[in-house]
Amino acid sequence: MGPLLDMSFKGLQSAEDPIPLFMTIEEYLYSSFRPDIDFVDGMVENRNVGEFAHSSVLGEAMFSLGKREKEWGVQVLPTCRLRVSEQRIRVPDVMVIRADHDGEQIVTKAPIICIEVISPDDTWRRLRTLFEDFWSMGVRNIWAFEPEARLAHRFDAEGLHRVRDTELRVSSTEISLNVADVFRGLDAE
Repeated sequence: MGPLLDMSFKGLQSAEDPIPLFMTIEEYLYSSFRPDIDFVDGMVENRNVGEFAHSSVLGEAMFSLGKREKEWGVQVLPTCRLRVSEQRIRVPDVMVIRADHDGEQIVTKAPIICIEVISPDDTWRRLRTLFEDFWSMGVRNIWAFEPEARLAHRFDAEGLHRVRDTELRVSSTEISLNVADVFRGLDAE
């Protein structure tokens, strides 16, 4: 192990207190985290964010969906808190809600779409629980993207399915997302 950083110099003191593993939902709701974290049954869970591929895919999905917000009557939100149950708050990478939403700061009505960008550090157990939380609250369009493999997936009551079509679509609407567009920023490298 290398040398330890001498924290006695006042300029190097931590700007933030460590995040406790356990807290009440009230403590979570009145706290701010950068990046934001999930709250699951009294425990906080880190989200895997911050790497180039993750940010690129998130940005391209936001851009592709966002440029048609008015046409589709929706609002596209990055990393907004979503209360999926009484004791669970998730922070999807992207969610699409109706434009006429009631303006609540923490979304409590099922979004039209929840999108997750899968990181190499994500586990299937974590993703399955996350997707099941979205599904249980009524989200019927749960889309996931794997930047490194350039794969798209959708989740439903039967599990996770690889998308082989060129687009993901919301049934009975015009809302769609071209899979190749989501990976465009990665392919420009």
